[in-house]
Amino acid sequence: MRPPMFRNRRRRAIDAAAGLVLAALLSACRFDGVPTGALPEAARPGDGAPSPASPLPAGRDMQATLRAWADYCSAGAADCDARPEVVMMTPRLWTLLRTVQHRVNAAHPFVAEPLGSDAWRTLLPGEPGDCEDLALTKRAQLIATGVPAGALRPATCRLRGTLFAPGDGHAVLTVETDLGTYVMGVEGDPVPWDASECDSWGYRWAGPTWESLRG
Repeated sequence: MRPPMFRNRRRRAIDAAAGLVLAALLSACRFDGVPTGALPEAARPGDGAPSPASPLPAGRDMQATLRAWADYCSAGAADCDARPEVVMMTPRLWTLLRTVQHRVNAAHPFVAEPLGSDAWRTLLPGEPGDCEDLALTKRAQLIATGVPAGALRPATCRLRGTLFAPGDGHAVLTVETDLGTYVMGVEGDPVPWDASECDSWGYRWAGPTWESLRG
C-alpha cells in the first residue's frame, strides 16, 4: 500500500514533514500471517460484555484529510462529513459490533495492495482487501444498521509484535462510546484501544478533517 498523503479541504497538500511522518507510519499494512482462532459466524445476544475502556486521547487537528480518504469519499462513500460523536454502549450495540467484526474478518481474506497502489474501498462479498478496506467495510455495514457515522472513526497506527510484524503500519476502525474507545481490528472481538493490536497511534478521522495522535 502506497503511503497516504494529506490534502487540505481545498485539496492542496500540506506541510511535507507531516506527509513524511505519515509515510513512515503507514508504509506497509502487512502481517506475518493470517490471524488464527475460532471466528463465529455471528455474535449471539448475551455473548460476553465489553471490557472496561477509556476514551482515546484527543489529538491535534491537522486541518487536512488523507488523500486516499478524500478519493474514497469522492467516489461516493456516504457519511464522510459527519461530525464526531459518542454513541451509548448497549447490549444490542455490543452484539452488533461483535457480529460485524467477526463477519467481515472471516469473509474477507487479508491481501496487501501492490506497491504504488493505495485505493481505499468497501469490499464486495468475499472480496479480499487490506487493513483499511476491512475497517471501511465494517464502518459501512455499521452505518447501514443505524450506528452514527460520527462514532465510527478510522485510524492509523503501528502494530504490536503479536501475530504481526511489530512496527508495521496499520489501519483500524475505532468506535467512540460512553464506555470509552473500542478498536475493531483484524482479530478477535472489539477491544479497548489500549489493548488492541496497535502499539502506537498515528492519525484518526475527526470529521471532516483528520487529527494527529502522535502527541
